[in-house]
Amino acid sequence: LPPEQLYVSDKISKITKRVTAVVLSEHATDMEFARPFGALILTPLKIKYTAEAIVKIIMGESDAMGRLAYTLYSGSETALRKGYVYKRLHGMKTGAFIGYRYYDTAKMCVGYPFGHGLSYAKFEYSQLSVSENEVAFTVQNVGSVRGCEVAQVYAGLDSESILRPTKELLGFAKIELAPFEKKRITVKIELPKVFYDGRYVCEIGEYAVCVGASVSDIRLEGKIQSGDTYIKADGEIPSDYLQTKTNVLNDKYTLEADYGFMKNKKGFKNILVGVGAIALAIVLTVFNITTHLDSTVLGVVAGVLAMFAVLFFIIDAVERSKARAEQIAEIAEANKELFKEAEQIPVLSTEKMFEEHFDAPKEKHQQTEEIFNASAEFGDVESGISDDFRILNAVREFNKFACERGYKMGNGVIENLFASITSSRLLVINGLNAEQFNSFILLLSEYFGSAVCIDNSPKLEDKENTEGEDASKSEEDKKKNAFYEYDHEGYKVRKNIFKALSNAVNSPSSVQISAIDEITVDNVNDWLAPFMKYLRSPKTVNDISISDDGNISRYTISRNLWVAVRLADGQTVDMLPVETVRCASIVNISFSACQTAEEYMATHGFTAQQADYMLQKESGKAEVPEEMWKKIDRLEKYASDHSDYKIGNKLWLELERHIGMLLASEMDINDAIDAAIATRILPSITVELKDKLGKEEKTVYQTVEFVFGADNTAFSRTYTDSLKVKEVSSEE
Repeated sequence: LPPEQLYVSDKISKITKRVTAVVLSEHATDMEFARPFGALILTPLKIKYTAEAIVKIIMGESDAMGRLAYTLYSGSETALRKGYVYKRLHGMKTGAFIGYRYYDTAKMCVGYPFGHGLSYAKFEYSQLSVSENEVAFTVQNVGSVRGCEVAQVYAGLDSESILRPTKELLGFAKIELAPFEKKRITVKIELPKVFYDGRYVCEIGEYAVCVGASVSDIRLEGKIQSGDTYIKADGEIPSDYLQTKTNVLNDKYTLEADYGFMKNKKGFKNILVGVGAIALAIVLTVFNITTHLDSTVLGVVAGVLAMFAVLFFIIDAVERSKARAEQIAEIAEANKELFKEAEQIPVLSTEKMFEEHFDAPKEKHQQTEEIFNASAEFGDVESGISDDFRILNAVREFNKFACERGYKMGNGVIENLFASITSSRLLVINGLNAEQFNSFILLLSEYFGSAVCIDNSPKLEDKENTEGEDASKSEEDKKKNAFYEYDHEGYKVRKNIFKALSNAVNSPSSVQISAIDEITVDNVNDWLAPFMKYLRSPKTVNDISISDDGNISRYTISRNLWVAVRLADGQTVDMLPVETVRCASIVNISFSACQTAEEYMATHGFTAQQADYMLQKESGKAEVPEEMWKKIDRLEKYASDHSDYKIGNKLWLELERHIGMLLASEMDINDAIDAAIATRILPSITVELKDKLGKEEKTVYQTVEFVFGADNTAFSRTYTDSLKVKEVSSEE
């Protein structure tokens, strides 16, 4: 849901849980927002009598009769990201397991399953009868009000030949019942078929038929034997389709036989005879000693018996060893046949692995180290980034780079620019006219080694009547689309923002800049809405979708895309939506012309990984005095006294990193605090406090000046001056 509606729901939840949320949405909405509410009414169609129907349902004059034709999830963004990563790593297949067929088969719980819907009445199901062509059952309203139920019929086959969903919808019936009224319902069915051997067939087997109020709320179950075709097993593995399933094939592995005492019957007899012979020899010997008989015969007999016992034990050992060898050979042969298609993994020796690693020739290690150092000089993404590279190097390098091309940057501008680049992905450029903005983007693109992608926000007066493929489009329709324009022949063409997106996808290590000039408050959401999830959380891989006339262009990008915008003349930052300002860096740029050099230094090819590396390596090193944080706390309290403004943990961390990068570029501590506040904090405060301060109250800048001192607010003064609406001519 939009941020302002999430804000409202959060505030309401602190007052009461007895709130009904009416969700006007034609699409499947992420249900994470639903927790504060006691009930939800989903109205997919906004038609003539929608409002009247909602009022009647809320007042209890009518019953809610709709049921979900799709599944509603909570935390879908996280789930989809995990699914994307799992599919990319494990190559997960889809097949028939889409929607409820997936989570029902995988035995996953969802908050709002397929077919779900509540009613003021309560219903009971009974008397199920199943035939091959129809299912009959009785539904009774056991509540005290008239209501409507949507009874659903599902069927599934636990097949050993192919993987199939546990349940598939066969049909449904909508029944309106008065209190305590019951009806016998008959639903015509056709058992689910599968594509096999070039045609759709019904597999022979015992089908489970289920009747319920949703795919997860089954009230009646029955079985029916049916089908017309036997299907051969295809060998598919459940874990290839369902993340919750293991890839271990139960009952498919053969273990070695138990070579216990009782397994070799012949050897067992030998042992008994041997033990008996030893026992008899011992008895004869004891008898000969206790009776004091000097019987040589008894002694010889006892000795012979002992020798026989030893012989039998030897025979038993030989036979047992022979039987073991035969059984091992049989099992090996059986396993060879069973696992003939399995991958053969060699047995690895730990000692050998260590020997290969540490006893390798020194020349090999030296060569590898030289290659790494050579490629790491400018931050090769696959090899690493040199520890010697710092933001101070980047600032000095870019300053020289710009001067050679005739641009002399203002004091502290480059330091704040690079601190902004490393800490956020949305740059709102202040202080430049249209010509200067284009020159600045060309300079940045050349330095980063990326293509130039600049778009101009369309002006209403620029539109002309066109003829051609899209001439039938109204002028109003054309003005609404931020991503397409019309050429002189009237044909629709894509803007450069698509080029920037494609470059970001195809070159994930290089910095890509999408520049948009003359954005207005009216069309800023048209331009930035597809990017907002990425701009808020660029650390993760994000999907960006841009639609037009039913065609959707999708791009999956990492952290290498920056969006730079310039507001149209007469537009100021405090006019922008607060959710846009909170994830942006408002960068005030100033430069003047200087003499160009005869020879230019080479373009750096600065990578996105270098930006992240510098931020990670340097932002946490510099220590900001505690008194400075307390001053920022005072500024936050000033804003919160007049509004609901809070800096929040995320913005605190971004502010800390921004200040750290400025200090690492050797900027003075007071200037660094001032620049970071003017770039990340003041914009959102001015948006929140706009039109909320009385004449007798201090302005935002007066408060900053009072808290931090008049001598330490140069960046803040530049920002607040930019809020004064004025026309900027190209001559300036």
